[in-house]
Amino acid sequence: MTIGIITVRDDAYHPNRRLKETAREKGCSLYWINPYHFRSEIVDGKLLINGLKAQELPDVVIPRQGALIGDSSLTLINQIQTLGIPLVNGLASILLSRNQFLSLQALAAADIPVLNTVFINRLESVQPAVEKLGGYPLIAKTVNSYQGKGVFLINSEKEADFVVQSSLDRAKGMLIQQFLQPQGRQDVRVFIIGGEITGAMQLLPREGDFRSNFSLNQQAFEINLTDEMKRIAVKAARTLSLEIAGVDLLIDIQGRVFVLEVNYSPGFKGLEATTGLNIAEKIIDYAISLKTNLKNHEN
Repeated sequence: MTIGIITVRDDAYHPNRRLKETAREKGCSLYWINPYHFRSEIVDGKLLINGLKAQELPDVVIPRQGALIGDSSLTLINQIQTLGIPLVNGLASILLSRNQFLSLQALAAADIPVLNTVFINRLESVQPAVEKLGGYPLIAKTVNSYQGKGVFLINSEKEADFVVQSSLDRAKGMLIQQFLQPQGRQDVRVFIIGGEITGAMQLLPREGDFRSNFSLNQQAFEINLTDEMKRIAVKAARTLSLEIAGVDLLIDIQGRVFVLEVNYSPGFKGLEATTGLNIAEKIIDYAISLKTNLKNHEN
């Protein structure tokens, strides 16, 4: 069995290296599909991927480019999906989850608790958003923020104007969001594969920082999820039609659970290190099961 990974990185990147090692252990071949090296084509009415013959196409493809995925990757993903190759995750779920406000819209419509958020696309909208959310401090973030980048704590009108003027892309917009103080707050990452929770960890912000992404501070520990955390995390992944998802939860000092964001291509270095779980194996096993189930259905 052959597994393709859509990525612009090689096996020096932790998730890629772990997936490649695990695929080899399972007797699978795995190769990188760089969207800038592979070209989608339509020739004589046939969909082709430049450089690959029909018999060389992968059996399953896992898009792993993350929040900054661009049109080159999306075009390639659609080409692969149209060719009938199973994707983990599919195009529709990627399009929804890559934009944080679109995903929050879907979650809220499904009665999943999210933080109060206002979408803006011009500087003049900042202060009305601040008033709607009850004043400072607040969070400003780009729609495709990742690993704590593109996320800003704003404490005043002056800071808000500076952040928005320097970071707002009017074509994409920006989020102004309710802020939960780190004191008494829990930041939890839940990893879901195939609708089931495979692991979870609690993240700790660095002293003096409000962000708790593992890539920023390398601080995390294993956590036993409550039934409510489990229910909300699984429902969030299902609502966005994600087969693999990293669901970020915030639990406030009153114990209320909110979904902060849902990542369609979550890293798992911290989760493996914290819990001892073999997340790479679970991902590869799931990819193998997709192809096996498809063959059984065809027979």
